[in-house]
This record gives sequence, structure tokens and C-alpha cells, in this order.
Amino acid sequence: MAISIIIFSTLLLLFVEAHPDEFNNFEKYEAECYKEIHVGKELVEALLHNDVFNEDKNLKCFLSCLYIKSKVMNADGQVNIEELKKILLPLAHDKNKMTTLIEKCAKIKEADNCETSFKITKCLKTD
Repeated sequence: MAISIIIFSTLLLLFVEAHPDEFNNFEKYEAECYKEIHVGKELVEALLHNDVFNEDKNLKCFLSCLYIKSKVMNADGQVNIEELKKILLPLAHDKNKMTTLIEKCAKIKEADNCETSFKITKCLKTD
């Protein structure tokens, strides 16, 4: 069951809506991640707006960069569940379902942060 509220159009849009006073910081993070990762903007747009999960390493690492800079995940790949809840719960119609989804997706841990971020994003957008 897709929960449309979290459409990770996502971390950017959700973060901005939940924390409008921190929008400038997030824009800064996004710009820094584009410089660091060199991902095609069309890949990011396809993910954010059309839920196209392209198996591109740079896209995955771009998500990791955003997660780390916004403190959703630390450099060791551990998800900050409270930060993720702070971003997503204010937008959820069913806070209990959202909490369960966040807790489920936050358990994902892969071999590297890029893969972990990608799979968490996919979990949040498609479950």
C-alpha cells in the first residue's frame, strides 16, 4: 500500500514543509550534495516526482548525502528515527501507520550508506 503522504518528493519537500525556517539549510545541503556527488538532476527529479527508482550509484549516494547532512542518518549509516519522525509525522494523516512505517524502514542497513539511503527511501515511498 503506497502512502502518498510520504512521497519523498520527499526529503526535500517534506523537510521544507515541516521545517520552513530551515529551508535555506536544506537548499544548501542539496547544492552541496549535487557538487559532491555529480548526479544527473533528471534522475533526482524522476525519483522525487515520478517514483522512478533508477539503480544509479550516484543517485543512491546523493540520497545518502542528503540524509547525512539533514541528520536523518549518521556517517555510520544509523538512522535517526526521531529526526525522521520529526520530518514525516506532521504530514501524516495516520500517525500510527506512519510511525510503524518509519520504524520498519529505519531498520534497513546495507553494506554502504548509499545503498541504505536508497532502500530506506524506496521503503518510505512504496510501502
